[in-house]
Amino acid sequence: MTPLHSLLPFPPLQLETIQVSAAQVQVALTTTSPSVCCPFCQYPSRRVHSHYPRTVADFPWAGLAVRCRLTVRKFFCGNPACPYKIFAERLDPVAARYARRTRRLAATLRDLVLTIGGQSGARVAQTQGMPLSARTLLRLAQNSPPPTPGAVRVIGIDDWAWRKGTRYGTIIVDLEARRPIALLEDRTAATVAAWLSQHPEVEIISRDRAGAYAEGATQGCPTALQVADRFHLVKNLVEALEKVFLRKRPLLQSLAKPLLASAGTAEPVTAPAFRPVPAADPVARTTAVEAASQARHAHVVAAYQQVQELGAKKVDVANIARQVGLSRRTVYRYLALAAPPPRRRLYKPQTHQLDSYKPYILTRWNEGCRSARQIWREIQAQGYPESATTVSRFVAQLRHDSGKVRSFKAVGAAAIYHSTAEREHRPLTARQAARLLVTKAAARLAWQTAYLERLATADAETQQIRQLVEGFMQMVRERQGQALADWLPSAEASASPELQTFAAGLRKDYAAVAAGLTVEWSNGQTEAQVGRLKLLKRAMYGQADLPLLRQRVLYRPTTIRIMHHRAPTNTPLAT
Repeated sequence: MTPLHSLLPFPPLQLETIQVSAAQVQVALTTTSPSVCCPFCQYPSRRVHSHYPRTVADFPWAGLAVRCRLTVRKFFCGNPACPYKIFAERLDPVAARYARRTRRLAATLRDLVLTIGGQSGARVAQTQGMPLSARTLLRLAQNSPPPTPGAVRVIGIDDWAWRKGTRYGTIIVDLEARRPIALLEDRTAATVAAWLSQHPEVEIISRDRAGAYAEGATQGCPTALQVADRFHLVKNLVEALEKVFLRKRPLLQSLAKPLLASAGTAEPVTAPAFRPVPAADPVARTTAVEAASQARHAHVVAAYQQVQELGAKKVDVANIARQVGLSRRTVYRYLALAAPPPRRRLYKPQTHQLDSYKPYILTRWNEGCRSARQIWREIQAQGYPESATTVSRFVAQLRHDSGKVRSFKAVGAAAIYHSTAEREHRPLTARQAARLLVTKAAARLAWQTAYLERLATADAETQQIRQLVEGFMQMVRERQGQALADWLPSAEASASPELQTFAAGLRKDYAAVAAGLTVEWSNGQTEAQVGRLKLLKRAMYGQADLPLLRQRVLYRPTTIRIMHHRAPTNTPLAT
């Protein structure tokens, strides 16, 4: 039988007694090393001066707390040159100096608090036989040294908000290992340059378009390749296009007449309304809802007029935003508008999965098919994800309107439904039109494609912008950075001042933009780590100061290596 003392994970200790009570397990241990080196001069000594007890907590057993009562010795130091004549032996493999917990228990508790937090960690520890407070857990996390990153080659830099619009920090992510390696207290160029100067091995830096990060990367690691993130490039393009369509709001509204939605046939068709839902007519609204809507819109109109008056007086945007109580983005939008923004509709018609398949159902109905199950199987092969119940209800509505509720036979004249009705769409906002331009052609709906065609036909500037945007998005999607040199002169010579400004910004950061449109690296992983950081910060209920937040963000769980032993076998070896 295996001796009980061999089960202890502490080689220099010997088991004396075990006492089990209803609350805890108390284990008595003594040290067995014949000689101990002085911790100050490393001189070995065998002369025992005295003994003293020391109690440390260890892993729980069967839900019971375990307390190890250690009998520790003091020795005489035989080195005449050592200033310490008496010293206590150290138990570094078991517990740190003056520690009240074993090293393995402290490491487990530290992993617990860094994973799930103080309050949650304390509750879990209590149920597992390790009673302690949340403050103690947080103190363990704060006192533990942060992990030190090794050599990194590719990093991503992005900012994160302590408080949005007021205070920001910087996160640095190892893109190859896909984990954060640093959390900086601000987002200034000096701070980023100071960190990069300590890591000259960095070869590639992925960042957004912020000038502080570009300057910090140039100062701290001038030999590294800077890569502009493709997402931010497209975001900047959408912002420029939004300013373009803010000037063209009357054109967007004039083109918002009924559009034909394609059904995949030669002539675009849409589903007729057999029992139409009443539209959200303002006259039909209740008095209270209408009055509230008008009051909100009156406030918007007043703010718009105030912004226009201050803008005419050459007041800067930041002061206008503070005086009117709007964001600077809204102030820019109001200054670009020629008229107050219209009142929004309160009613938004619901859309269903079946809507895009109704033209095909009508076509099959007109051809004489009366089986809802058959029609469901056909549209299911086309990608319809729902069950046959919704299709059966729609076909039942067709039978009811045709006067043949349960008839699967001949088609009467009243049962023929021609798909010639048109569907009205609300006028696109400037942001919607901008996003529509950068969307893949295959991802656009039929009415959106028709809308773009009509818009390009009606306005020559929009046609030119559309061609430039398609060329830029092709560079982004296919990473054709070599085409940027030919694209920039065309954009700078365009008739759109907003697109000219966008091209000028790309020209200033040409090397990073060309690299971003060529290499595979981007800031996607960095953005994901920022999302994780926000989750951790908000879960700490405002108590996330920088040292503790850094510990949790940079935390990496301890890897435990398990040795696998092959079971003995009586099978003889092959000769």
